[in-house]
Amino acid sequence: MKRVHEILGFLLISLAVFWVVFGPIGAGASEWFKGVLGGLSDRILPEPVVENPFFVPLDLIVNGITPVVVTLLGFLPQVIMLFFAIELFGRGALFSRFRTPILGFGCTAMAIGSAERGKIRRRDAVLLSFIPCSAKMPIMTVIANQFFGMGFLVIWVLYLVSVAIGVAVYLVIKKLERVRRLAEDVDCDTHSIESCGGAAADILSPRSSSTPLEGLRNPWEETQPTPKAWEVKGAKILVVIKDTSQSVFKNTAKFLRRISAPVLIAATVIYFLSAYDFSLEHVDGVIQDSILYGLAGWVAPIFVPIGLASPVIVTALIIGLLGKEMMVVALALLAPAIGMVLSPAAALAFIIFALLYPVCVTAMAATANKFGWRFTMGLVGFNLAVAYIAAFVVYSVF
Repeated sequence: MKRVHEILGFLLISLAVFWVVFGPIGAGASEWFKGVLGGLSDRILPEPVVENPFFVPLDLIVNGITPVVVTLLGFLPQVIMLFFAIELFGRGALFSRFRTPILGFGCTAMAIGSAERGKIRRRDAVLLSFIPCSAKMPIMTVIANQFFGMGFLVIWVLYLVSVAIGVAVYLVIKKLERVRRLAEDVDCDTHSIESCGGAAADILSPRSSSTPLEGLRNPWEETQPTPKAWEVKGAKILVVIKDTSQSVFKNTAKFLRRISAPVLIAATVIYFLSAYDFSLEHVDGVIQDSILYGLAGWVAPIFVPIGLASPVIVTALIIGLLGKEMMVVALALLAPAIGMVLSPAAALAFIIFALLYPVCVTAMAATANKFGWRFTMGLVGFNLAVAYIAAFVVYSVF
């Protein structure tokens, strides 16, 4: 009964967080901030003219980098709200019970990298690969709010579905590992744990824990020197507010530093590939003649069964492997009117695929550092297969 109450508590609290971050409050704050940034850029930056000798760098800044910066910084209020919610979860008792969806939603690379070597298992890495990280927040928000009335509810449900798929895979792998280990030690005397060798002893020992990610620490713990928020009283609450604010500020700054260089590089590369054709002639807004459109067109047929055959969407998914925030970069530059590219069913399939397909290269590197590249590449292929099947089912049903 206690576990049921804990699960219900987690569902209700997470729904409240999603309503604040992705609902009217967070979305309204982001739209306002984005409008302010867009207004400033329109006033400061001149419209590039082809005859201008500095047309290329000016066009890169005005039509390449600026829209991306405005779009991503527009999500800053929601990012701050999200990190504040993660900070509160990290201070409460729910962190110990639901550490996986909380840590994974912060940053998959940080969650895996924070674990001591030998304290995180392969099945833990598999589970984390299915937890949507905070970098997926912008693309989820853009698509959900564009196509669905209650965007926050859609994002919350899909988040839970993604977590449920990860947990199901985790349990299957755990069961298979148990069967394999017991088969290896079939001659072990199960009545005497001390006589069991290796794997069977770990399984049979009453001290053996089955809690996912038991070896992971809270990656924000270095910014949390104070007691739990729920245990402080009186004047100490001011200290907790101060430390929480500092932690949110540090993690927000860390998030911006982490995405700044890759975003600028991606924006520059996407701009040139979408602005010029194979003859290096400027396409003047006709993206169908661009290098990027031609390259993505070679891969697009693979995505026809899941409704994502548009080269623009394929480009966004490929770029998203560098970092999930890059998908917004691609869509901001290539498809400002996303409703012209996707149908509602395809939009839902796109969100599902984006939630489940492989983590970014940073998280891949963190996984490879713990388990090697062979396991990491196998996990990437497994994530792709699960994402494709799930998107196909969603697109076929809806």
